[in-house]
Amino acid sequence: MIIHHEQAIELARISVANAGDLTVRTLAFDILTGQGTQIGMMQGWLDMWGQPRKPAEPYTSWMAEGDHQMPSHDSGTSMPGMATALDFETFRAAEGHESDTQFLKLMLRHHQGGNDMLEVASDRAEDPIIRRFARSLLALQQHESDVMTTMLAQRNEQPLPFP
Repeated sequence: MIIHHEQAIELARISVANAGDLTVRTLAFDILTGQGTQIGMMQGWLDMWGQPRKPAEPYTSWMAEGDHQMPSHDSGTSMPGMATALDFETFRAAEGHESDTQFLKLMLRHHQGGNDMLEVASDRAEDPIIRRFARSLLALQQHESDVMTTMLAQRNEQPLPFP
């Protein structure tokens, strides 16, 4: 989840700098600061448990174990919902309204992918603190996804397809 959150922070940083709408900029700032704090918590747990901050195996290999399988995705990345290099290039070049809609679309798809991982973690994590953490993030990201869907509709825009 740390790598996934790091990309969300990068998307939010770009939006904070380029957003034309204060509401979008505020949402981006909230995501940037919230996910930064969450990364700190996850890194703290890894340090406390003597685990590396970056896995030696594929990032989502833990999702393929047990009864849950990682949902299929075709974004050309190793995790569901991740933006591609082309997505970033287009987003960085956008300004104003176009920047706002690109952020909402990319972050909504990003959250959808994060939710897939959070559902697995909330069901399978051995540590009850991690299960509660995953469930709370899932609820927060679902709320943010609902807000982004509404904001896109207000702009007569549709979400990106999610595999």
